Amino acid sequence: METVYAFEISDGYIWRLSETTVTTTSKSDLTVWMKPVYLDGTLHWLRNDGSIIAFNPETEQARLISSIFHGGETDMKPFFAKTRRTIV
Repeated sequence: METVYAFEISDGYIWRLSETTVTTTSKSDLTVWMKPVYLDGTLHWLRNDGSIIAFNPETEQARLISSIFHGGETDMKPFFAKTRRTIV
């Protein structure tokens, strides 16, 4: 079963559907309790299987980022963070 993700974009006046879609071969929903993360001009949504849907609203490019998390450790949750280095 496939899942197709589509994206709506607003230019400030109207909403339109992007021509870009992402089709996945696995059936997995977006993680409901997590909001998307905006990083380096791209929105990222975490899916329940650990993969990530990434969409750049400027270029309208989208992709599926596969991730592997250790199964069986049900009390473990993935943690994503970005660090910023300051060079003095």
